Amino acid sequence: MQEDSASRWAGRFAGPGPRSGAIFSVRSEAATDSFADFQARYIQRYQLMHRMVAIAMQCGSVNASTLMYGPSSSDLHCAEALGAGAGHHDCAHNRNDAGLVSRLRGMNQVHTDLLADLLTQLRSLNLLDFTFVMFDSDMPNGDFHATEHLPVLLCGGGADLRFGQTVSDSATRRPLSDL
Repeated sequence: MQEDSASRWAGRFAGPGPRSGAIFSVRSEAATDSFADFQARYIQRYQLMHRMVAIAMQCGSVNASTLMYGPSSSDLHCAEALGAGAGHHDCAHNRNDAGLVSRLRGMNQVHTDLLADLLTQLRSLNLLDFTFVMFDSDMPNGDFHATEHLPVLLCGGGADLRFGQTVSDSATRRPLSDL
């Protein structure tokens, strides 16, 4: 059924014009990948989501998209990249345990690698210079549930944006949405 739906959708773009065959190809074999288990194929799931977002932007179907890598309250393990071990929640509340901190760094690396994949997808379709990507965390330290000094990374293009700076306004406790 998924394959049939994708084929019908792709057929909308199969006619003459600049989009003809340039966007993607549909697999001819039956769809067999299962994504029912959120722990399995985690990286592949988001790589496919990145591709869908990039294609939708290229087609003009969407101008904005939101992705959340592994809900922060989940017990995501990233086992395909890191092997068996503690989940994200336990690692975020690490109490300075070196093993948990190391695993959390590994999970952060998985997520920044996913960000790199998204940026690569956008760049490959010449969309990155016209796209603003915000990558952030919901808290800098899980042991304290702090919501200040959140790490935020801004990527992409924009004529009125100034990159390469650190913005700190701890005196007024300015919310992120005001920056």
